[in-house]
Amino acid sequence: MDDSKIKAKPIIWILFSLVLSLLALSSGLVDIGSLSVPDTWTRDFLILLSISTASSLGLIALKRMPLKLLLLTIRFVTLLLIGVPFGDKLSAEFYLLTALIIDISFALPFRFAIAAMIITLSAELVTQVDISAYYFKTDVPSRLDYLAFAAWGVVFGTFSLYVNYLNKRYRQKTAESDHRRQIVEELIGANRGYLEYASSVEQKTSDKERKRIITELHDVVGQSFTNILAITDMAEKHPPKADELTDVFSVVKSQARYGLEETRVVLYKLHTFKPTGPTGLQEFHRLITVFSKSTQLKVDVNWANLPWDIGENLNDIIYKVIRESLINSFRHGKATHISIHFRVDNKVLHIDIIDNGTGSKSINKGIGLNSMEERVTGANGHIKFTSSERDFSVHVQLPIQASN
Repeated sequence: MDDSKIKAKPIIWILFSLVLSLLALSSGLVDIGSLSVPDTWTRDFLILLSISTASSLGLIALKRMPLKLLLLTIRFVTLLLIGVPFGDKLSAEFYLLTALIIDISFALPFRFAIAAMIITLSAELVTQVDISAYYFKTDVPSRLDYLAFAAWGVVFGTFSLYVNYLNKRYRQKTAESDHRRQIVEELIGANRGYLEYASSVEQKTSDKERKRIITELHDVVGQSFTNILAITDMAEKHPPKADELTDVFSVVKSQARYGLEETRVVLYKLHTFKPTGPTGLQEFHRLITVFSKSTQLKVDVNWANLPWDIGENLNDIIYKVIRESLINSFRHGKATHISIHFRVDNKVLHIDIIDNGTGSKSINKGIGLNSMEERVTGANGHIKFTSSERDFSVHVQLPIQASN
């Protein structure tokens, strides 16, 4: 859940409590003049109202359930003590009951809130009877006022409980969503490690194959020249007769031809050798596909006139820029949709990566953005980051060779 939303709820809660307490104070001071109670009731009313308001504000600061129940009990008792002397004057009691219902809804879990709401409303309705306060008999509210007061308590209490239930469901879904996002982030990290490992394995496999070809060339050339040197050494130490020279030249010629032909075969293999695994556009496509399936984010790609392969160095730079941008959009921007556009114009590759996540007015470059900037500028390119409240964009320009 967003921290700003979590902080906003207590502020709204405080404002409601203060406003309702002020309304109860105002209406109570007006109604006291028409009551048959001692003058000390004004002082007692102000003390009880102050205790009630302080208890309401204390609910926001406390986390432990027993302390919250204690403060709500104090609010409940002060409500009854304030309400009885006012008799049929229900204004102050109406505002305080409304404030207490709100406190119960926000401060207690759903099941506790139901029980507290039933007790509060039942006690409030029971006290609206013919009883005495300060040894003076209080007036009883009219049937219409009583029914209206009861209806308001039941309707607003039910509504507050429903809001409490929705808030509980929202917090559960948010917690589940955060948990899923955390798992996906861990999977992305693991998948990124796997991709890097797979790339290293492919590179090692390519290097191994290249070394095998070079070793084969060494063996072929070495064998041919060794045989030729052995024949010539033997001829030098033991000169052949005239009729044997033809055979010696024939063997030397045969070994030279064999070495030449085998050398051509091996050099052709080396010339036509290509690294294993996808490169260039295929490699980018695989990265984006795996990311989209892992995160369930929609990623639209416009390849335009991007070549299949633009060189090992640029391939590596583009791959890491795309990867870092995708991860930033998911992890920090909370994006649900990402667009990637490629375009080559006048031997310059343009890449635009745009998401619909939560941006900001100012961009604080971390390790990820700085590393992208270093890679791009190291290839004589240019990178630009733009952000607003509704999106974040990465714009890259890289010069490419005409041969690509």
